[in-house]
Amino acid sequence: MGLRNSEANSGGLTGATETNRQARSNSNRNDGVVLKNHSIISRERITGKHPIMQRLSIAHLTPYYAPSIGGVEYVAQYLAEGLARRSHCVDVLTTLRSNHKPACNGLVPMETMNGVRVHRFPHLLSLGHMSFFPGVLMRMHREGYGIVHMHSLRHPHTILGALHGLKYGCVPILHGHAHFTAGDPLKSMAYRMADRILFPACYQRLSHVVAITESEKTAYIRRGITASKISVIPNCVLDEFFQPSDSGAFRYKHRLHGSRIILFIGHIQHAKRVDLIIRALQEVRQRISNVQFVAAGPDQGAMHQCRRLAESLNVGQSVRFFGELDPPELRQALAAADMLVLPSDYEAFGIVIAEAMAAGKPVIATRSPGPSAVVRHGVTGYLVAHEDYGGIARHAIQLLENPLLAKAMGEAGRCEAEQYRVDGIIDRFENLYLELLANRRRGI
Repeated sequence: MGLRNSEANSGGLTGATETNRQARSNSNRNDGVVLKNHSIISRERITGKHPIMQRLSIAHLTPYYAPSIGGVEYVAQYLAEGLARRSHCVDVLTTLRSNHKPACNGLVPMETMNGVRVHRFPHLLSLGHMSFFPGVLMRMHREGYGIVHMHSLRHPHTILGALHGLKYGCVPILHGHAHFTAGDPLKSMAYRMADRILFPACYQRLSHVVAITESEKTAYIRRGITASKISVIPNCVLDEFFQPSDSGAFRYKHRLHGSRIILFIGHIQHAKRVDLIIRALQEVRQRISNVQFVAAGPDQGAMHQCRRLAESLNVGQSVRFFGELDPPELRQALAAADMLVLPSDYEAFGIVIAEAMAAGKPVIATRSPGPSAVVRHGVTGYLVAHEDYGGIARHAIQLLENPLLAKAMGEAGRCEAEQYRVDGIIDRFENLYLELLANRRRGI
């Protein structure tokens, strides 16, 4: 994905941090809910919505956080900052490392980003994206959070958060982001062993589980979690993606005047299957010569191979890799594009799909759990089988040769994307938190 986190203003200990700290230290706690005199806050004053009655103390545990990039990182950031804007006390507990090497530079153990206090802890052990950062236990004990919201499945911090909830009476919530499969056979075997040995006891100690699709909910039920303990809440899209953006600026900057644009947004890695778009491009150009394929996102080991493939297929001049785009330019790229294509082997949700729909663009995606839940085939875009670059080419040609069809699909997609607006998703999480806290007080 393009790097959107550059819009987050970060700094040292700000006034917002001191206010949060004072609220925590001076508050009388009742099951983790901050009950100060000013805890009854009118949401009209904050967001123009209906009033809220409690100011919550919330910790988001996540393997990585901004400026790291990726779907889980964006969701954690959007939720944390949205809840902070509603005057809840929100901390992020994460590791002092990044999933993206340039973002490692300048990471600090503690900072405030857009009203969210971010704590980064050194890790003792790590295996790929999994890491063990025990310092989080002391922070959870010290702060006494009412809600501990854990992002990502099968991470050590999921076990720590569940055990902390069992001992101290907070509400631990797992937001697993549907990582049930892996392309690597050894990793898949490790996942199955973890599901059978380590995590069943952890699942039973959770207050609730959040699935992002109905298929993910079904997968949790198969792993022994009671259906009543699972809520389906999809990922969210920022309001900016629904707003018009200047497509001309993007075309002018990158000399794309008169070109039709097939856009990809994401990491340039094997699992995202950018190679399938390049193979499809060869077929598309036989019908439509002025097509350019634009890829926006950081290289994670596959860019050189993709460039070589493009040259071997004689479409090298029509393939452009732009790397990470800042948030405004990312939205300009969507405005300039004729469609978004996401042919990944697996997508748990595919935030970029919902963002493209919000921008009024049709989508072509591989039929996997996330895209199948977001894209309505033949209405907001098309779903194709795995590795079906012929299907990608066929549907791309349909959209490029039928602008009225592309426009109709884009408009339908924008309507569908309304359900993913960030304020509505935060409303659902806020209501879930309050319900779970009330159940905890009643001993349910």
